[in-house]
Amino acid sequence: MPSKYRRLLTATLFLFAFLLINPWTRPLQAAGSGSALSFDGNDRVYVPHNANLNATVFTYEAWIYPTNISAEKSIVSKGTGLGGADSLFQILNGRMRLFTNTFPWHQANTVVPLNAWSHVAVTRDAAGTVTFYLNGVPDGSVTGTSAPTPGTNNFYIGLQGATCQCNGFIGQMDEVRVWNVARTQSEIQATMSQSLTGSEPNLISYWNFDAGSGQTVSDMAGTNDGTLGETAAISTDDPAWVASTAPISSFVVNSTDDAGDANPGDGVCATAVAQCTLRAAIEEANAQPGTDTIYFNIPGGGVHTFTPASAYPAMTESVVIDGTTQPGASCAAWPPTLLIELDGTNAGSANALDIRGNSTVRGLVINRFFNGIHLANSSNNHIECNFLGTDASGTSALGNTLAGVYIQQISIANTIGGAADSQRNLIAGNGDEQIGLFNYGSAPNNNVIENNYIGTDVSGTVALGGGNFGAIALFGGNGNAILNNLISGNASMGIEISGDAGRIANGNIVQGNLIGTDVSGSTFLGNGSGISLGAFGNPYVQNTLVGTNGDGVNDAAEGNLIAGNIGNGVELSASSATNINNLVRRNSIYGNGALGIDLGNDGATANDLDDADGGSNYLQNYPILTAV
Repeated sequence: MPSKYRRLLTATLFLFAFLLINPWTRPLQAAGSGSALSFDGNDRVYVPHNANLNATVFTYEAWIYPTNISAEKSIVSKGTGLGGADSLFQILNGRMRLFTNTFPWHQANTVVPLNAWSHVAVTRDAAGTVTFYLNGVPDGSVTGTSAPTPGTNNFYIGLQGATCQCNGFIGQMDEVRVWNVARTQSEIQATMSQSLTGSEPNLISYWNFDAGSGQTVSDMAGTNDGTLGETAAISTDDPAWVASTAPISSFVVNSTDDAGDANPGDGVCATAVAQCTLRAAIEEANAQPGTDTIYFNIPGGGVHTFTPASAYPAMTESVVIDGTTQPGASCAAWPPTLLIELDGTNAGSANALDIRGNSTVRGLVINRFFNGIHLANSSNNHIECNFLGTDASGTSALGNTLAGVYIQQISIANTIGGAADSQRNLIAGNGDEQIGLFNYGSAPNNNVIENNYIGTDVSGTVALGGGNFGAIALFGGNGNAILNNLISGNASMGIEISGDAGRIANGNIVQGNLIGTDVSGSTFLGNGSGISLGAFGNPYVQNTLVGTNGDGVNDAAEGNLIAGNIGNGVELSASSATNINNLVRRNSIYGNGALGIDLGNDGATANDLDDADGGSNYLQNYPILTAV
């Protein structure tokens, strides 16, 4: 079946299913486990001294939501806080650090995000190695540290020291845990987003903050009950009970098998043979309200490939799928190291991942499905640091049939990529489009496609092809932004924006892209053509901004480099009434096989001075030098 008819059939089936079952009618429920505590910088939870909190080998962990990360903000402490502490775990200007009563401080590498939940942990083993973990990923290590000095000082959550009573935490905190072992990365990942029973081996104290009221903060693992403030009396030192939105619901995939969950909805990702597969994790995530997180911890090194025999279940809840949690994987620098691959060879005409709103997909290699990632009526998603349509090395094309990312219907404010290199996607080798945004009765609006490599390999210097109907194809969407991407080596247009009478493409922005060169901007790596407005007989494109808006702010960076393409640099289809008010300004356009800018997509035409122009963009005349 030709791809255009296949696409129409897909849209028709989707609209029929949407009328039968509309997920937007279901209530949105917040993630979280019970309650949390909110600290204002002076609040604290007081825990009387107990010798079992004097461990020299330990793990401290907690979920934190800081609203202020300047200077010192204490998470847990034991000591006076006046020049010394038995132990002190805090953040300094957003970076985790640990003090064990002997200088120097030991510090992590990464700034903890502001106004967001993060899981923080620090371990110290018998050899004196201190390791920090941010969201289950190692974030710095120090060897040869001194052991904490045992003392009789009290233990505090959210404040430093019994005497100092300073450097208080500002924000929310949940699920504070103390262990008398240095937990491994896999152990931290396995339980960081799950509530504990309190009977886990080596768990000394566990304050889950789920009481929701009263002055007592119960230790679910031992006898170290705490008190809001310093006493049982209500005071201004008391943190406030709040409903928790911490992501205390996650599943750790430990097998590439394809079996489903043995008992979906019981909160445990386990097949009949007690494995957590990706299929089982998705089934459990769909059965749980709120946002769930899917991590990976598969034994063995190298790339781990999932080959499902049928489609994975479509997501019905928000989810974070994070392939960078697989030991050895990383998106910290470009090129990334990606170790989780989804191979659709045996899955039939299935999308790899069908995502619902407020979700994140990070650190995956997805190839040989119908679509790599499919968003329909799905908003506020983040797709970052993935290889879509290539192998795990990013050097060979293994394309998805239709698109790497396919966005349709009311899908708003999705971000494909991001400003940081750690967010960049490689999207290449896919059949019809690398990224498609299509209006099938309702429009995908205000989406951002930023800083991706589209059509090349991971080096940005070799064409992997694909994109037979446009590398980025946008039909009938409004207010979408295509920013700072490398778009080269594609079979057809680098960017194709079109619409019809009922679905006008309006107010879209194309800025700062390299279109037709390699990543250096100096070597040609052309597309079929550069940018096309109104292709395939759909000339309803209006108010497009290609290049700078001329406001004097970042004008040079806003212009596109459009060079080395086989056909035109920029082409606008002929229509005097519908393909209008499109601004193409201050771009660098040269070295293309046909015209730099072709109004009407009909080759060079003579100027027609002093008449009422009609045609695409009103057939603006080109300048003629009459004297130098």
